[in-house]
Amino acid sequence: MEGKPLVISKQKTAVVYGVPTQVVCTAFSSRILVMVTQLGKMGTLVSLEPSSVTSDISKPVLTTKVLLGKDEPLIHVFTKNLVAFVSHEAGKQSHSPRPGHEGQEHGGDEDPEEGDPDMPANQGKTAPELEQEFSQGASLFLVRLTTWLRLTYMTGSPLDKLLRSIGVFLSAVSSNRYLIEFLEVGGVLTLLEILALNKIKEEDKKESVKLLQVIANSGRKYKELICESYGVRSIAEFLAKSKSEETQEEVQVLLDSLIHGNPKYQNQVYKGLIALLPCASPKAQQLALQTLRTAQSIIGTTHPSIVDCVLKVLCTMHLEVQYEAIELIKDLVNYDVCPALLKGLVALLIPSFKETSKLQSQIVSDSSVLELTAHLPLFLQQAAAAKAIGILARHNTTLAEEMLHLRVIHSLMAAMGNTDHSNSQRQASLTLEYFVQLFPVVEENVRKTMGEELYKLFLSNAENLYMNIDSIQADILAANKVNVTRVLHLSGLSYSNMSFYFGHSNEDQVAYITHFQKEDVEEKE
Repeated sequence: MEGKPLVISKQKTAVVYGVPTQVVCTAFSSRILVMVTQLGKMGTLVSLEPSSVTSDISKPVLTTKVLLGKDEPLIHVFTKNLVAFVSHEAGKQSHSPRPGHEGQEHGGDEDPEEGDPDMPANQGKTAPELEQEFSQGASLFLVRLTTWLRLTYMTGSPLDKLLRSIGVFLSAVSSNRYLIEFLEVGGVLTLLEILALNKIKEEDKKESVKLLQVIANSGRKYKELICESYGVRSIAEFLAKSKSEETQEEVQVLLDSLIHGNPKYQNQVYKGLIALLPCASPKAQQLALQTLRTAQSIIGTTHPSIVDCVLKVLCTMHLEVQYEAIELIKDLVNYDVCPALLKGLVALLIPSFKETSKLQSQIVSDSSVLELTAHLPLFLQQAAAAKAIGILARHNTTLAEEMLHLRVIHSLMAAMGNTDHSNSQRQASLTLEYFVQLFPVVEENVRKTMGEELYKLFLSNAENLYMNIDSIQADILAANKVNVTRVLHLSGLSYSNMSFYFGHSNEDQVAYITHFQKEDVEEKE
């Protein structure tokens, strides 16, 4: 009977990144010889044996020794992982193989990703454990990963696996050395540039954002480094342009991290969030408004441009964005921009005649005028302003009194007469109902202006009044001349209340209110 061969050998050739690669595996009685070459000849020869001393029998320690060629740390790393793959394929029990090694060792000298020693399995390890895993060559392997990233990121090649591998090092406990090494070679600038490149996939950009989160969460000086690298601008622009809501939420986490514990650049982040409000992405607007609420409480002062930006957001058709804008407005009334904010809200109840005419001239030739008019931004903004005024008035009676001096009753009734947008009529009617119930002087003037018949309709069902009025009654509302402010000023009713709200020492705000009182008294009806 023919005996079995003394030496069993298998050979395989494959093309790896355009280079023919040969693998030869030969099994002797006590050893296995594995050769991997792209040059057709033997280069470095390494011996590997299991150590007799180990604290964990499930993870035996492997001892490597270079017999021929250059003795470099990466040679030991690649050898251990190559043997793990071969042992797995041969069914050997001398080494406990980890999942994810199938075919990943070929061509390791060409691409660090291909020589990836099972990075997902190393997630969560400490720096000392990584050093042990890489035979004290973890820093060198990180340099290879970082170098490969800088060489390939502008080509549009997939980066998600490479970025996750770098994240294993940066997120490891006691990994400050790895973090510094990554930053010293321009890691932050590379990650920020990835966000701006159109050819890079959204998933890769999300991994870049996650790495920036790791860096920002490492301490104040790292947050400052990101901001000094024009990071706030790059991150904000990416948030506005991103098409993935999941990625945008990761960006929000990053911006929230940059606003905390970063006193030197927190104002820069705050201004970046304000600059996001006019963007075309509803999700970006929503997330920016949410983060602004947090930033506002941390900074304690307001930027003058925030009032105009927040009020413009009210023209959105997305209710989730409108909700966040109103929530921010509720916070802003506690700051020095309160007078300007209230004045702006009241002004939105009566859209600019020029702007309205401009919009109407664009749609007058369209047959579906009513449908388009219902979605006019100015009317959407009008309805949202009426809703916001009602919320503020119910939340704080002093704010309600203050808005009376800005002729809010006149403006609400004018909005109720806007037959082009039913939601404006509905929101204004509900808000006016509250003012009528709260202030007797308002009730008296509204009754007088509306007339008994219309006033009874209003009291019976304010929310659905817009469905029960005719064109003449709508005209009465739109052309009303109610001036509650003059009545309040002549009676001297609320000056003391204003002093209570704004504080006796705040002379500028009291002067601001007095200015509008004088304007209302002098105005001719």
